[in-house]
Amino acid sequence: MKIEAKADLSKVCPYELDDSKCVHCDPKEAPCVKACPQGAIYEVAEGVLAIDYDKCDGCGKCAEACPYGAIVLKEGKAFKCDLCLSLFDEPQCVVAGLARIKYTQGELERIWNVIGWAVLDEGDYTIQTEEIRLSDAAILKEVVERYQKTKGEFTWEEILAGLEYEYGEIAEDTKKRVMWWIKRTYEGYGPIDFLQDPEIEEIATTRLKDPIRVYIRGKGWKKTNLAFWTEDYFKYIVNKYAASMGRRITLKTPRINATLPDGSRLHAVMPPLSREGHALTIRRFTERRWTPWDIINNGTMSAEQMAKIWWAIDHDLNIAIAGNTGSGKTTTLNAIMAFIPLDERIILVEETPEIWIPHEHRIRLVPDENTSMQDLVYDTLRMRPDRIVVGEVRRPEEMRALFDTMLAGQGRGSYATMHGRSVEETERRIRSMGIPEEDLAALDVIVVQRRLREHGKEVRKVTELFFRSTKPPEDEIQEREKALHEIQVRNIEEYAKQVSKWRASKGI
Repeated sequence: MKIEAKADLSKVCPYELDDSKCVHCDPKEAPCVKACPQGAIYEVAEGVLAIDYDKCDGCGKCAEACPYGAIVLKEGKAFKCDLCLSLFDEPQCVVAGLARIKYTQGELERIWNVIGWAVLDEGDYTIQTEEIRLSDAAILKEVVERYQKTKGEFTWEEILAGLEYEYGEIAEDTKKRVMWWIKRTYEGYGPIDFLQDPEIEEIATTRLKDPIRVYIRGKGWKKTNLAFWTEDYFKYIVNKYAASMGRRITLKTPRINATLPDGSRLHAVMPPLSREGHALTIRRFTERRWTPWDIINNGTMSAEQMAKIWWAIDHDLNIAIAGNTGSGKTTTLNAIMAFIPLDERIILVEETPEIWIPHEHRIRLVPDENTSMQDLVYDTLRMRPDRIVVGEVRRPEEMRALFDTMLAGQGRGSYATMHGRSVEETERRIRSMGIPEEDLAALDVIVVQRRLREHGKEVRKVTELFFRSTKPPEDEIQEREKALHEIQVRNIEEYAKQVSKWRASKGI
């Protein structure tokens, strides 16, 4: 730790030092301590040395030993910066704005070990937080320990007031900083609270002390200047998120998959399952549901491609949207639901609820530990749906159930997402899950949407649109394409109403 002077400090320094050159060496190794024959230099607070003037005889050996020239002799005594002595007080020069504290890496680590998370010096996506000092961290540690011991019997403010009563007055600015960090760290979600920009689609950390990364729409992955620092705090935040589901991450259960109350997906894993370290991934829930116009407007799909999908829905065709991870499959699936008549009965089966539709006659089925996705897809056969929507098909048994519903011919169409970077790869994947060639014919349309890089920028685009047998007539596509350019609505409920009006005007 070092005091970096911005101006002459002698006006406010109790020892009239015009500068503080002291780097506050480790008390056990400090040259001045070893050189003083009187034992006058002692540790007044953690990591801080001061001079006992009753013992000091002004011999000057400490000044000779100091490699930084930080000790001066005046009036037969030695003087050095002692950070104004008190554990809970700030140096007068810092309070007066004439200097700032610069910490060593080791001292910063002591601060972050107390807080549990860190604000780093650099990052592609940087966040500004309240300053925190080593003395603040010492107060915070004491407040938190007392709060936990009393099990919340007293408020944070009451405990801080009790600490002040015991140790003496704490500067108002210090109390404000300490409370700021306590509120963000223990009442909020620490570093995650600062990553709420709607353009952030995903938040991920790979190990402790490494920068948290964010995936920003259209810009890709960026390093932040925030990091989880301790295992205890990592587990605290994960368990705080998972509490509403009655789950916990522990050494015995070092993995959690959960859906947060706002619909975001959370996955966390720690050693021994993760050899690299403590990993957390949060895929953010997008509150505003995209409409077909949004998909066209941002270049993901052409109006002609969207018109063909609209036509397929009107003609009761089964549709799968395939793509690589993060390609926006679910976003597109959600958007095309606006083409389904609002009076139809829709059953949604999702492992993680993500799809929101404006239809009132809808039922949402979510698997749990006792009921699988496969079971729920089969259940739809007995629920008389007009349409069936399956969030994502990952396993052979789920694929079999999806195709059985298609082959049963119930309702007016089934829709699902799955992985596949081309039509050929998607069909190969379906076959590998045990679906025979003759059953594959039940899947009428495959939309392939991929996450790509174009001109150094990440984009999402529909790269293939495959119709197995029934081909849309050109005149009907042109008619719908014209309507798509007219319905420039960004609210999915209103968009669906506009589609209904168009359909009524055409007698469909």
